[in-house]
Amino acid sequence: MLLLSKRKILFIAGLLILLLLSCSRKKNDPGSNPSSMQSMNRVSAGEAVPVKVESVKMEDISSYIMTTTTLEAEKKVDIIARVSGMVNKIYVEEGDYVKKGKVLAELDKRELLIAVKEAEAKVNNTKAILDRSEKMFKDNLLSKEELENKKYQYELALSELDRAKLNYNYASIRAPFTGVITKRQIFLGNMVNVNQVLFTIADFRPLLARIYVPEKEISKLKVKQKAKLTVEMMKNKEFWGEIKMISPVVDPQSGTIKVTIEINDEKNVLRPGMFASVYIITETHKKAKVIPKKALLLETAEDVVFKFDNGIARKVSIKKGFEDGERIEVLDGLDFGDRVIVVGQEGLRDGAEVRIPGEELASQKKPDDAKKGAITPEGKNPRQFSDDQVDVYLGMMLNNPEIKKEYDKRIKKDPALKTDTTKKIAFIKEMGRKFRGKMR
Repeated sequence: MLLLSKRKILFIAGLLILLLLSCSRKKNDPGSNPSSMQSMNRVSAGEAVPVKVESVKMEDISSYIMTTTTLEAEKKVDIIARVSGMVNKIYVEEGDYVKKGKVLAELDKRELLIAVKEAEAKVNNTKAILDRSEKMFKDNLLSKEELENKKYQYELALSELDRAKLNYNYASIRAPFTGVITKRQIFLGNMVNVNQVLFTIADFRPLLARIYVPEKEISKLKVKQKAKLTVEMMKNKEFWGEIKMISPVVDPQSGTIKVTIEINDEKNVLRPGMFASVYIITETHKKAKVIPKKALLLETAEDVVFKFDNGIARKVSIKKGFEDGERIEVLDGLDFGDRVIVVGQEGLRDGAEVRIPGEELASQKKPDDAKKGAITPEGKNPRQFSDDQVDVYLGMMLNNPEIKKEYDKRIKKDPALKTDTTKKIAFIKEMGRKFRGKMR
């Protein structure tokens, strides 16, 4: 019985919806209302679909070889300890810009200083012995062989002094070239050993992009050729560089050739490790007819756009040429100055009335438009639906749990959604686009 009762309720509800739709259709049937028929036949800004347009422009456009890579510094090295010792001072941090020869850190030098003094004392001693030996050799009191041995001892002492001084200087860790400290791997009090990595330094000028191009494309490339780069964190900004080196060999495993691009980054905003898209320009068309790529209709087999023709949307097939990220070249189908629809074209039919908000002329409006229900840009009901039709369709949409949840959420923020027909229509359109294919 409970199941039967639910079925009866659903059946009655269905009949009511059909009855409401039937009544609303009769109420809005153009044939039963001559003034409505005249309104449908009238071309006015208020009845047209609002769109956004852009003109066919004369611009340069290029073809590219496109690939991706990670940016690298041209010079990047690990700075290692040449002597062992305890870290006494650290003068720099990661990110610091340093010049060649700047002291980055110092190790404990006390033992090294003692070694220098011992070496100096040994030098002084061997020098005194050598002087006495030379005098004795002149007096024939010392053989030449013994004199040569004293000279050797003195020279050996000098070498030991040089080594002691060098080790003393090694205790001051210096930058090998001008660059940026990218990594610090020591702390105060650390005991470091010989050949232990202390810092990493990199020179960001220039940055390099190493890419691998298929061998069939190599004939299009040459040294000094221009390349454009974009990075993920700055998608709207373009950087430029040029090919610095082209490898003379092909990788037999991948069939590609390594190409090195030097990047011009005057403001120093790029960093090694950034993921970049690289576009190597292979050919450029000057003064080409260019339109935004978003003007193309997506769900068509051929390349089609809508041309704005004095308030009418004309479907036009075009022949494409070069294209980049946001633009396409038009070889045939449009002329300079033509305006194409870039927003609002999806769902349009050929010959549909369209308008550009803000461009309606007063001469296009009739004095009695308000009385006959003509719609201005601020009108209440853009498609002339009756209130009953809107309410019935909204009720059908609210059978979808996701739409119902969103509707309840909107009502809390804007209670006028319950009564304002314009807001209801806007909500229906939005949900129709968002949940297309999900409503049953």
